[in-house]
Amino acid sequence: MNGNDFIGLLGLTSDDDQVKALLGSCGITVKPKIEEPDDETAIVENKTLGLEITFDDERYLAVKSREYEEGALVLSNVRMYGEGNDTFRSFKGNLPYGLLFGSNRQIAEATLGAKPAWVKRDGTYARWDFKTHCVFLGFGESDTLGEVDVQLPV
Repeated sequence: MNGNDFIGLLGLTSDDDQVKALLGSCGITVKPKIEEPDDETAIVENKTLGLEITFDDERYLAVKSREYEEGALVLSNVRMYGEGNDTFRSFKGNLPYGLLFGSNRQIAEATLGAKPAWVKRDGTYARWDFKTHCVFLGFGESDTLGEVDVQLPV
């Protein structure tokens, strides 16, 4: 699995053949579905592969890159977990942009080629903005990379 491939699928709907192929290759057999009437997102996951995939109801997207049918579920985020997560095993595929779990913040910044556009007050999360997507990185207690998200722009 290559995390860079996830980026090109952001913004496609759950009914898109490429998204269905992604879910199938990740061993996810359940169709994304909004569980409660007031929910805005549907989440599917494969804990063994260290993946959590989020779909947003098209009505709640902050940025729309195209027109969607009413009620469409849009692939909005793919989260890859590293070592040390209590719920998910570590993602073993290639991370986007050549990032590596366990890297420190300086290495992550150098790999992404820029300072983050946003950093959480406690420093545990940072966001890098690109034209078609953004990348969130989660850093553990020892300031090492433990989570990578590719997401639609905010």
